[in-house]
Amino acid sequence: MAQVVRDGANQLTGLKWAEGMIADKAARREYASSEFRADDADKSGALDREEVTKCMTRICKKFGLALPRHEKVIELLDLCDKNGDGELQESEFQGFFNAVIVSAAKKARQEFAKKHVKEIGGSKNGKVREIPITKPPKWYPADDIKPKEANEREIMSHGTARLRKSITPGTVLILLGGRFRGKRVVFLKQLDSGLLMVTGPYRANGVPAKRCNQAYCIATSSKVDVSKVDLKDWTDADFGRKQEKAAAAAKKRKRGAEEMFAEDEKKEIVSPEKVAKQKALDDVVMPAVDKVPMMAKYLKSLFSLSKADMPHKMKF
Repeated sequence: MAQVVRDGANQLTGLKWAEGMIADKAARREYASSEFRADDADKSGALDREEVTKCMTRICKKFGLALPRHEKVIELLDLCDKNGDGELQESEFQGFFNAVIVSAAKKARQEFAKKHVKEIGGSKNGKVREIPITKPPKWYPADDIKPKEANEREIMSHGTARLRKSITPGTVLILLGGRFRGKRVVFLKQLDSGLLMVTGPYRANGVPAKRCNQAYCIATSSKVDVSKVDLKDWTDADFGRKQEKAAAAAKKRKRGAEEMFAEDEKKEIVSPEKVAKQKALDDVVMPAVDKVPMMAKYLKSLFSLSKADMPHKMKF
């Protein structure tokens, strides 16, 4: 369907006319009837869909309004054609005329919300002037300016995520994402970053001490007594990649096609300090796990769902 070219003056006049028609029911019916009779050349008392579309296109163009998109027009024609004969009688045309005018007025208001149309004097000044409400910047930087990265103080000023009531120290969680998704782990504490510190423990199911987001965890009713576990030395600094390792990983992702399948010369090795720290943690957590019957086997099992399972009805 052809697009109607509109200027600010005609559009402003058309919006006022449409709002007046919507408010005055008698005037709207009279105008719709006069237009209907003018287009009913054969005096049959009905207009087919093509004649109705041409009539409304002419009216919208006259007042600088936008006709609804073609799919919307077809939908309105189907709704107004009560008897389903493919033609609109005068009473049906009045309903269609009202629906199109309401839609056109709504679209015109949306366009005016993005700009301010100001009436100006003078016969040669175009009668109105369009002023955008949100003005574009007067200049653009020659180079791309990278956004400032938030420092630690700014990150901490946003506050720490509130811990869910169902998650307490010793609660067994089911991981839903990451390398260990489906594994069951023991929650130890919430770190300063808001992330959760959990462990398998490693000796039980191969999950080392790691961080995870509570949004990707299912809290179960199973618990382990971790009151004797000393976690003062565990902080966010013990987790995550160092800057050098992160840069090397980024460089690895950008390798060329020839190096894509090449074996790495150096494999990442866990530091002896981290291994010792993990062993010390397992030495305290494992006795607490062994005190609960079948807990070690429960932590080793992998969580999964089948077609017949209904997670929303499960009690974890």
